[in-house]
Amino acid sequence: MSGVTQQCTKCGEQTYVTPLHDDKGGPLFCPICAGAWHAEHTKRRKWGRIIVKAMKAYEREGGKWSDFDTLKLAAMDFDVMHLEADTLGAEAGDITTELLDDTIQLTHPDLHPPERQKLAQRVTQDLLALRPFVFPAPRPKPARDSFLKATMGPLEKPLRNLAKQTYPCELCVNQVPYYYCTACRAEWDKGRQEE
Repeated sequence: MSGVTQQCTKCGEQTYVTPLHDDKGGPLFCPICAGAWHAEHTKRRKWGRIIVKAMKAYEREGGKWSDFDTLKLAAMDFDVMHLEADTLGAEAGDITTELLDDTIQLTHPDLHPPERQKLAQRVTQDLLALRPFVFPAPRPKPARDSFLKATMGPLEKPLRNLAKQTYPCELCVNQVPYYYCTACRAEWDKGRQEE
């Protein structure tokens, strides 16, 4: 089925439609909806292929399949196995997108004498084939303690007199007002009414 005028499955408009996956079939989409669908899903499929390749390499090097749950937590920025997601491959020296682009520029056949052009062309083609499997260089994370660097002016009155601390009581001092005991909650409500 090459293309017909029918209703697009996605937007419902009567227009020229083709199967979403061409010869493999799929729902009938107009070119605009098909382009949007492919733009959204192509990146995800690319990264999925990279993850599968990395998982297989991990297993080949002696890693256990049971480790993947721990690695998933590390990828979500949980501190497990004392790994940070952005530095997992730091000791191996990742090939970044930027490094690959610079290398391709250096190996381009137009930059070499005729006797090395075939070699340069082959190397450039091999490097271009690696593009889907490289990651951009990680961006530095902002410091998590930046909020501590804020300067505060002098306090007009102390936040709490520790010598005669009655409000909030020992049980409520580390709680939010919603969980205060009855006496502390009454004191907190009184303070809110005065404000």
